[in-house]
Amino acid sequence: MPTSGIVTRQREHFYLVRVERHDVDVSGWDDLERIFLGEHRWWTLGEIEASADDFAPSRLAHFLADTLTGRVSNEPLDTGI
Repeated sequence: MPTSGIVTRQREHFYLVRVERHDVDVSGWDDLERIFLGEHRWWTLGEIEASADDFAPSRLAHFLADTLTGRVSNEPLDTGI
């Protein structure tokens, strides 16, 4: 996210949750999130792999491929940025 030249660090946690359906609630987003994130949608693995868009983490497709084939780590993974 843009930070006006201020160096920031953040640590994010991703969780695997399987659901039949889920609607994303953006009512808690602040103005910066609305500007920077713009929109959201659900992507297939193939769409992510074929896209020229930037994803965070940048190796998202790699981690999703493992997850979708049942290779889920019991330990935290360092996904990089």
